[in-house]
Amino acid sequence: MEPGLRTERVLVAGKYEIELVYEGDSLIGAYVNVPALGRIYIARRERVIVPRLSKRVKKFLTRHGFQIL
Repeated sequence: MEPGLRTERVLVAGKYEIELVYEGDSLIGAYVNVPALGRIYIARRERVIVPRLSKRVKKFLTRHGFQIL
């Protein structure tokens, strides 16, 4: 990890592990472990379409400012 970056791990819906990535106090993205897709990175500033993502995970990320379609 680069200096100034920190992560926070969260477990959603029992099987989806989400690692929120912060730069200073700003949330910049998240790594999501999806059983069907593996580990993916989602940037907070972009609108993204992620197939096979649980509704609970989408809701969680939306509450944190992500634009998941």
